[in-house]
Amino acid sequence: MTQNQYDNPDRAVIAACVHGSAKDILMDSSPLLKALNCQIVEASDKRIRLRFQPDAAYVQGNGVVCGGVVATMLDFALAFAGLTTCEEGESAVSISLNVNYFGPVMPGPVIVEAILATNGFRVAQAEAKLFSPDGSVLATATSPLAMKRHKRA
Repeated sequence: MTQNQYDNPDRAVIAACVHGSAKDILMDSSPLLKALNCQIVEASDKRIRLRFQPDAAYVQGNGVVCGGVVATMLDFALAFAGLTTCEEGESAVSISLNVNYFGPVMPGPVIVEAILATNGFRVAQAEAKLFSPDGSVLATATSPLAMKRHKRA
């Protein structure tokens, strides 16, 4: 990595999990990840499993977590799945986001799992599912990811 090249701090933590099999790592690189109590449950090449715990601050009038917050948790997982394949100084960025909601997300712990369905040099395709504590699928998302990679020789 050159002196002027930025390394995404999330990528660095995810890489440590992928290569060292670390689990239950608190993600506190951004105020939003910290506020949502995000933890990496486990990570491997092209896969990540996160635990979020949105609290009452994210609840709308009907008592459920706001759909935008659900989309945010899914979006983090999609990008993080891309980051599992990135080297130092590389990154993954959502190009668009398609979310489907199947049930209400309540405050408290949820699990989000994401995988890379395809992993191209410039574009990858990621898929994610958000699960309730009892294992029900409450939302899904897909996103093409722009892969910011180093030029290969």
